[in-house]
Formats: sequence, structure tokens, C-alpha cells
Amino acid sequence: MVEVCTIATLMLIAIQDMKDRQVWAFLFPLLAIGGAMLFYQSVSLYYFAYSIIFNLGIVTLVILINLMVIKWILKKEHLSQAIGLGDIFFFLALALSFPTLTFVNVFAISLLCSFSLFVVWKYFFSAIKTVPLAGLMGLFVALIYLTHWFGWYPELYSL
Repeated sequence: MVEVCTIATLMLIAIQDMKDRQVWAFLFPLLAIGGAMLFYQSVSLYYFAYSIIFNLGIVTLVILINLMVIKWILKKEHLSQAIGLGDIFFFLALALSFPTLTFVNVFAISLLCSFSLFVVWKYFFSAIKTVPLAGLMGLFVALIYLTHWFGWYPELYSL
């Protein structure tokens, strides 16, 4: 049941972000709870807590680096001028969903895939100006979960 709710939440985030560029706020805590439950069921409490603390530190570091780049290089005033609040909430939900090594891999590869898909998408639909980051990352994470549940990637929680 948790699996179905998590996939449904990821799909809703993807559809809403790509279509309307707005996502219902309650979907991010729902994703965080579902991802955390799936993670917790697969590992010990100590490993779960350690991974979440470390992952939240990584997300905080990424956001702080983004903030510095936005202020000093892009010369913009606010973080929201370069990254959406929904994207940050998605990062936080993702941090609660995986062990640290898996989180780093999923996070980095989903960012690269999202950027690549956006470049291709923008080539065909030039009116698109911003990346629907949470939506594209949501699709990628849904694929990761599905490959795990179908047995094609059994090591998801053991890295």
C-alpha cells in the first residue's frame, strides 16, 4: 500500500509540475512519509537515523551553495529566483527516502537526467523557459522505485 501511495504521489508531483508549474503542498510531506517508511522497513533504526541526518546535511549544503551562486555569480536577490520552493521540498523528501550512498547517486543522476530531458524538451518546445525540476526528478525516482520492486535493482537500500 505504501508503494502505491508513493508512486501515485511522485506521479502527481510530476504531472502538476510539468503542466502547471505548481504542486500541491501536501504532496511533499506525503512523499517524505512514504519514502521514509519504505526506507525504515528495510534497514535498522541506527542506519536509518544516521542516513537521514547525513542526507539532510547534504541537501543543506547544496541549498547553501545554490544561494551563494545566486547572490554572487548570478547577482539575484532571492533563492526563489533560481529554484522553486517545491524543488527544495522535493530534495528534503528525497533525503528521508534513501541511504546516503543511494541518495547521493539518485540525487545526482536525477539532476543530470532532468537537465538533459529539459534541454531536449526545450529544443522541441522553445516556449519553455524553466526546468520543472521536482516533476522530472519525480519521474526518475518513480523509475528507481519500480526497478527495485520488480527485482531489477535489489540493492536500493543496501548501499
